[in-house]
Amino acid sequence: MELPDGTSDEAYLACLASHLPAVFAHDPEIVFYLAGADPYAHDKLGRLALSIEGLLERDAYVLRECFEREIPIVTVMSGGYGKDINDTIEIHCNTIRVVKKIFETRVATRRLASA
Repeated sequence: MELPDGTSDEAYLACLASHLPAVFAHDPEIVFYLAGADPYAHDKLGRLALSIEGLLERDAYVLRECFEREIPIVTVMSGGYGKDINDTIEIHCNTIRVVKKIFETRVATRRLASA
């Protein structure tokens, strides 16, 4: 689905929430998640208007949904041509932070189970 130029956090996240379940309806064995920074409002090439916080919510939602379904996920940084390179770096680092936060509980549980 193509989103209109200037799509905000709220509209983007609502669209994601309404369409992501269709992916899971196909019972995927693995999900490849392109965690692009180009939807950022201050990206030189992207035409959407997401905030850094909105992109963080996007990442958390997608990653959490995969985690809860125990679907392996490959997360790849993509896009990101922010006018300020520090914004792009923050967006990509936030993706990594969310991966750690969501998936570290699984690693800790496995360690306890094998001890």
